[in-house]
Amino acid sequence: MKYDPHRSEERYLAWRRGDKLRYPELSDDTRRSLIAYLDDMERGVNIAPGSRKGRRSYIHLLTTMYRLGLLARALRQHYGVESILDVTEARLHELFGDMRSGRLPRKGGSGPYRSTGDYVKVFKAFWHWHMRTARKRTENVEDICIDLDTQCEKPPWVYLTLEDVERLGRHATFKYRVLMLFLFDSGVRSPTELSNL
Repeated sequence: MKYDPHRSEERYLAWRRGDKLRYPELSDDTRRSLIAYLDDMERGVNIAPGSRKGRRSYIHLLTTMYRLGLLARALRQHYGVESILDVTEARLHELFGDMRSGRLPRKGGSGPYRSTGDYVKVFKAFWHWHMRTARKRTENVEDICIDLDTQCEKPPWVYLTLEDVERLGRHATFKYRVLMLFLFDSGVRSPTELSNL
């Protein structure tokens, strides 16, 4: 059994059980579309041809749920787009440009979104799912995601050197020093991979 230290499965399933709480501030059309998309990802159907087949993990579903909800709320509140299915290519470029520049405020304060490219990837996956499901209903939906930029800024600090780990180890107990050196040497990520060992 895989250990889930972030309780992703529990949080996602609690959100799914809260029928009235699922995206209450969004239009019915948007809500139905987002929930249908998450249903398909949870079951592993209507997956893009080049993607890994099968159901998506709970952490993936939870992240997708949060990010699509944020995008749909931003489109409705700041750009007047009632249904996420009615968004235009120009409006998408404006939304993601405003997220990158900081004109669209983050939930916790000011400044630009640091992971706008991740939001773009989630929206592209949703839109391509919408195109596939519409095609099954013999409808034609235009691909408005072709020119969207999925690049993310690299974080300023991404790794520890051996000297950094040794400096940390000098201030840790023996047990934690061994654990730090094991993590550094093996490349195991904490807490998820480490707790599953």
